[in-house]
Amino acid sequence: MIKNRIKFLAVAMTIIAAAVFGMQSCSNDDEKNDYLIIFEPKNITMLVNSTATITASTYPATVDLTWESDNPSVATVNGQGVVTAVSAGTANISATSTRKDRKSKVCAVTVIGEIEIKLSANAINLVEGNTQTLTAEIIPSNVSQEVTWSSGDLSVATVDGSGTVTAIAAGTTTITATSALNPGRTAECSVTVELLLSIVAMDKITGLWRFEDANNLTMSTIGSNLQATGGAYESIDGPDGTKAVKPSSGSTYKIIHNIPANGGGARVNEYTLMLDIRGTKADFNGWISVCNTRDGNNGEGVLWIDDVGRIGYATLGGYSSITVQPDTWHRVVIAAKLGESLKIYIDGNLAFTASNNIDKDGLMSLPLDGLHVGTDGTNYPGPSFAEICIWNQALTDDQIAELGGVQ
Repeated sequence: MIKNRIKFLAVAMTIIAAAVFGMQSCSNDDEKNDYLIIFEPKNITMLVNSTATITASTYPATVDLTWESDNPSVATVNGQGVVTAVSAGTANISATSTRKDRKSKVCAVTVIGEIEIKLSANAINLVEGNTQTLTAEIIPSNVSQEVTWSSGDLSVATVDGSGTVTAIAAGTTTITATSALNPGRTAECSVTVELLLSIVAMDKITGLWRFEDANNLTMSTIGSNLQATGGAYESIDGPDGTKAVKPSSGSTYKIIHNIPANGGGARVNEYTLMLDIRGTKADFNGWISVCNTRDGNNGEGVLWIDDVGRIGYATLGGYSSITVQPDTWHRVVIAAKLGESLKIYIDGNLAFTASNNIDKDGLMSLPLDGLHVGTDGTNYPGPSFAEICIWNQALTDDQIAELGGVQ
């Protein structure tokens, strides 16, 4: 009897031990929870038909993972974590442990159908040595905005990684922005580099405008773009193979000169304004408004071409002794050192010295926000323009003689 009890207890203990150790063994093999899933990236933006790889591993234990997409119509995934973009939309890609704890990590995938790159300018004009920075916007905005920049001709213009274009030598080239997300998607900007040979006192220029790009008749070569108001602006042939602009009656350009108050006043009292202009025979049947320094282009202009080609204004004390001719390009230069003098030159020659309204902050001083050329506030027509340039000081007689006539 005692032997049977001992035998029964031994069997029972064996069964209990087996159960306990069996449970521990099952937990170690199937239920252990002390591991991590290392998973990257956590989100991806992709183009349709492209692929990307998600990496996943476990630490410290080696645990099998299964891959799954919750939206296979947008993105699929294979057993190695390679995601294929199928159509535009969103999907979650998960890597899940095969153990009972079913640990998982998720990557959010956005698939877009196409992207577009928009540049801040499609064409720019620069003079040798000057720079201008281009910016690129990628649409849609929720994708990588990274682009790489390149120049088609480094001897004409270079571009750095920030989109800053540097003019090297006269010529034309193309600056290209390429999407990092989709290298097949690019945008281009045409760059024209011009010589400085005809420009004096270069370091004093605050604005220069030429009109070579028929699609952008407000673009600056130096300084701020012109502001066009009123009617239409027509690209026309300029002097010696260049291009020019003919604003329609009622149209005016506002010149943003970027000159601070000077000459001891609250406005711009020292400046030089050069205008390469032409009036037609029809224009000469009346008066042609050259420029207006009144705030907001209000009222009549302050400089005129009369019906016989003289330049001036009655309130300045008269008109030029030299005349401009219809259908002929002329270079008109106004050199102001108000409080002392205001002179008008035609083709490098002194044509008129004002005797009235040359006081500081007076009629011929410039508003700080800019002046207008062309049609004045009373809708008198303006001339055509081939080139406009402004300096922040009054040039000398010799400097203006060097400028000469229209090149």
